[in-house]
Amino acid sequence: MATRPSFDARFRPGSADPDRAWSRAGFLVGAAVNAILLWVAERLPDWFSFVTEDWDRVLPAVRVSLVTALVVYLVRFVWSPPPMGPAADGITAAVNLVAAVRVFRVFPFEFDTGFPASLLVRFVLVVAIIGSVIALVAAPFRFVSAWRKRD
Repeated sequence: MATRPSFDARFRPGSADPDRAWSRAGFLVGAAVNAILLWVAERLPDWFSFVTEDWDRVLPAVRVSLVTALVVYLVRFVWSPPPMGPAADGITAAVNLVAAVRVFRVFPFEFDTGFPASLLVRFVLVVAIIGSVIALVAAPFRFVSAWRKRD
């Protein structure tokens, strides 16, 4: 009868598991994307005329959201036992919720087109808020489930 490897053996850094290698690559890609988005967020008003001066009021929340995701991806690249995924998801969902609500309330955009772009952007923000709330509610249950499965 084959025995399962211990928790530490399965999730140690440098594991030869191909799925883990793909996950680690995904964490690096996620960190890179968030770094690029952070760079773009800092320059957004200079590039697009529809972004108003109110962007400065939402930038701190956006910045914290992107930096949080960047740090989470880098930590998970180095060390990622199963319970960490749901815990990290809960943390990022909470921070993303704050940022999305802030952007929705301030709404630092002004569109001059005939297309109802404001309505579309508000819809996307509402979807982001709802998704963050769902992720925030689900994270503790996923954490407990992952914690029970770890051994």
